[in-house]
Amino acid sequence: MPTDNEYHLYSGSSWRQIHQQMNESLQERGVKESELPSYHLFIKMRKENFKEVKLPKKARMGKCELCTSLRELVLPAPVRPRKKRLTSLSLSLSLSSLSK
Repeated sequence: MPTDNEYHLYSGSSWRQIHQQMNESLQERGVKESELPSYHLFIKMRKENFKEVKLPKKARMGKCELCTSLRELVLPAPVRPRKKRLTSLSLSLSLSSLSK
């Protein structure tokens, strides 16, 4: 929420990816590999010192029209027909992009 003291990171990433990026950044600055924090230590430090930093499970931004229509087309169907719809839809989308 805007009034909360929370900082939301990019929803497409994971804590493992952030840990890896942090370690790469530290190595670029000259920290030896043996001195890099483990993932366990990273999570412990995050929970103790950065409670306000959150990693949302899904994006809070709006969706494009194509994504919204695909979601409406695919989600109401049971799993098996959903796979068929996705396959035929992706085939038609790839064919339409080739014809352009």
